[in-house]
Amino acid sequence: MHPVTMSDQAYASTQENPVAMALRPSTTEIPMGTSVVLEDVAPGPLRILSVVTEQPLHVLDIEGLGASALARDALARSYPEALITELDVRVAGPQ
Repeated sequence: MHPVTMSDQAYASTQENPVAMALRPSTTEIPMGTSVVLEDVAPGPLRILSVVTEQPLHVLDIEGLGASALARDALARSYPEALITELDVRVAGPQ
């Protein structure tokens, strides 16, 4: 498993530790104004987690965790105030 962190800044090196993007409060769904393109993803299962907190996290707050700490339940224990969603998808192979 390779964590992918969404940030509104380029993240190209483990020496960087940008803060996650801020989402403005809303009572309705609104577009985030950004997107993620996954490159060189191997075919097969892919788990996508989102962790939304009131206070901004930095990339390494999540990516610095060990693999067992990236399970949804473990994240919920680490960030009890967070809204954590999980989406399991399957990446198709080359056509």
